[in-house]
Amino acid sequence: MRSDLILMIFDRQVDAQRVYYSIQSMRHSQILGLDKAIVVTRDSAGGISLTLRQDVPDTSPTKGADLRVQIANLLFSPDSEERNTALVKLGLDERFEKRVIKAMDAGKSALLALLRYDDIADRDELLRVLALFRGQILHTTISTEH
Repeated sequence: MRSDLILMIFDRQVDAQRVYYSIQSMRHSQILGLDKAIVVTRDSAGGISLTLRQDVPDTSPTKGADLRVQIANLLFSPDSEERNTALVKLGLDERFEKRVIKAMDAGKSALLALLRYDDIADRDELLRVLALFRGQILHTTISTEH
């Protein structure tokens, strides 16, 4: 099964959390797929913090929360052969990974969403809503059959 991986990177640590809450307050927000998003923050020393947002139970057979956390940990962990191999197995190409690393400097935050193709979430609608906020959107498609 294919899924869309969408990251929106913000210039300040607090922005991803604020955007998440703003979007969740919108009517019909469940079609945006952020009910199970991850907020990623990088502090001034470069340390990463992940906050899993799960407003509804994850009943998907692909263990979506675990996969989202795995992807976030891999994307933002130090470079290594093992990490690179795991990213390739997930279908994340090197170009996407380098764009994420370059964009996610110290003091920034990101909102990460993984939208399965068989889910109610609407990728195009999420991208339209995210475009209302100031941030850099990075998007790729991966296989979630692991």
